[in-house]
Amino acid sequence: MLRLSKVLILLTDGEDQGSKVTSNEALEAAEKADVIIYSVALTDSSFYWAQDRGFKGIPVLKKMSMETGGRMIQVNEVRDTGAAFREIADELHAQYFLGYSSSNRLRDGSFRKICVRVPNRSYRVRVRRGYYAQAE
Repeated sequence: MLRLSKVLILLTDGEDQGSKVTSNEALEAAEKADVIIYSVALTDSSFYWAQDRGFKGIPVLKKMSMETGGRMIQVNEVRDTGAAFREIADELHAQYFLGYSSSNRLRDGSFRKICVRVPNRSYRVRVRRGYYAQAE
């Protein structure tokens, strides 16, 4: 069975400029929609430090990306964004999907954690932290 991924690629510095939802609410929405988030972080942290604002965007992007099965790529120059997008495209072309049937048959809309382990430590596994069970 062919399964197509839903992927969201964010090109941002990760700093919130007035969102209507929290980053945790956005993460939950992405998880419920079964979306993989890749972040291309184009950052100039000195800009924020010069304004006495601090810079907190990178941890948010890492969390959203990693917990949905994607990853964050940090670039420091606009000219490097093309390489970041090529990296993401290459990775998406090399994906494998694993499926399973849960022994928990409850359709309660709860979040279910998952863990994937491979015996060979030379493999790199990127997996979402869990999924929301379909509610009736």
